[in-house]
Amino acid sequence: MKPTKPSRQPRHDFPSLQHRLAELETSNAQLRRTVNSLRKREHAVAQRAAYEELERRVREKTAQLARANQELRAEAGQRRQTETALKESEAKYRHLFAVEPDALVLIDGKTLRFVDINESACRLYGYTREEFLRLRQADTSAEPKDSRQSLKGAINKGHRYVPIRYHRKKDGTIFPVEITFSVVRLGGRELVFGAARDITERMRAGEDLRTMRAKLLVAREEERKHLAREMHDSVAQSLLAASLNLNALCDSSSAPISIDSPAALKLRKVSQQMAMAIDEVRTICRGLYPPTLEWMGLPAAIQSLVASFDSEKTKVVFRRSGFARMERFSEQVEIGFYRIAQNAVGNAVRHSKAKTITVTLEHTNGNLRLQVLDDGRGFNPDRGRCKGLGLASMHEHAEAIGARLNITSKPGRTCVAAVMEAPRRSTL
Repeated sequence: MKPTKPSRQPRHDFPSLQHRLAELETSNAQLRRTVNSLRKREHAVAQRAAYEELERRVREKTAQLARANQELRAEAGQRRQTETALKESEAKYRHLFAVEPDALVLIDGKTLRFVDINESACRLYGYTREEFLRLRQADTSAEPKDSRQSLKGAINKGHRYVPIRYHRKKDGTIFPVEITFSVVRLGGRELVFGAARDITERMRAGEDLRTMRAKLLVAREEERKHLAREMHDSVAQSLLAASLNLNALCDSSSAPISIDSPAALKLRKVSQQMAMAIDEVRTICRGLYPPTLEWMGLPAAIQSLVASFDSEKTKVVFRRSGFARMERFSEQVEIGFYRIAQNAVGNAVRHSKAKTITVTLEHTNGNLRLQVLDDGRGFNPDRGRCKGLGLASMHEHAEAIGARLNITSKPGRTCVAAVMEAPRRSTL
């Protein structure tokens, strides 16, 4: 077997290869330049887009900042106006707080210490401002327990009005005040604002007025008593004498006229009318001033009053307890309670259409208590006081003697109750 000859490789022209290599390198360079140019263009486009986006964001932020700046300026202006108004309001408050004639105080809701006071409070209580601010509210009260409860009530409800409370000055003087409390919150603190007014003069004037009313009522009752006696001793006696003479004339066998004649019948009729007039005068005298009250005292007088109103249509019952035999009180107290009972029972009989009226008179633990209870149709006590004289008269007599009068009413139950401290004057 013959050996094979190696195949011959094709020959290439070396210069042509170099030329082709140069062309390739040139193409490659152009391609790189194109790629670089494209990359630069893409980078420029991206930069431009980024720049535009950045500009857009900057414009938006600038607009937002401008709006925020404008809002801040407006808010700053409003705040300056608010601060100015607040300063003006605080100045007005300070001025009013300082010049108010009533005693004004600010009390810490937790510690109950005084936080602020005005000059009127210092003058009223006799403390300096520095002394006042070291005190608690109870230190100025003559009724510490009640004052503490009033403050707690104000804190719970937000406000409280106390018509009368007794306070103590630095020198120990006790005096009555009228107080208004309200709760305020300042700087995160709960404070109680209190306004106290000295009502000593008002109470003195009220007492003087009650004294004058009592004197007026006493004078009026004295005049009624005098008038009742005059009518009883003069008019009633004259009518009685005339009636007796007429009866004697009619019954006498020696009369110039026949007993059965028309003239005699007329005389008898006149005699009956005079008897009725005598009874009417006696009734008027008892209404002006009951003799039972003067001779036997309050329980007997009210018992007689109840008996005069008792009837088949309206049953009037009297109950008494705690009285010694012939127990007496002051004349003003007795006539005051009698007039209250007289008006209450009279109103019930005339207006309530009640079937039963119960009058109770008690004297226990030094207190005198009258109650008139009926089962009538009821009425409005406030409207009734304005329209009728009966309720006004009851209130007038109660105030004159210092009694507490309470009137409650609803259909089926009307209660008039008067109570006062009335120690025994004497026992006969």
